[in-house]
Amino acid sequence: AVVSTQSTGRREKLRALLDAEEDHYIHEIDAQQETTLERQAKMRARAKVLREKREQERVAYVQEKLDIRWREECDELRPILASKHQNEVFEERAKQIEISSIIKEREKEEENMYAACGRVTGS
Repeated sequence: AVVSTQSTGRREKLRALLDAEEDHYIHEIDAQQETTLERQAKMRARAKVLREKREQERVAYVQEKLDIRWREECDELRPILASKHQNEVFEERAKQIEISSIIKEREKEEENMYAACGRVTGS
């Protein structure tokens, strides 16, 4: 009877300990969950950031278009930009011609090398 009373008392202590631990975990989980107000506040802050970003992008786009319009309508600037563009095209074309000649030169060297190898093995 004494053993049964001790084991029952022990079970009751363990059950109470388990209940207390479970209550602790439930309170901890409840504390971690966002409240509706917190969630709304986060959403408002995110919306504000997105609005500001969109406005910055819009302002940058408008400024870019105004710059393009100004350049196109500025009679003094147009010949300068055309000349600059022409020079850039000439420089790029010169680079392309140089690269093409290097490629042709390497192909010719390669052909000569194969021809020399063919003479050596054919002899």
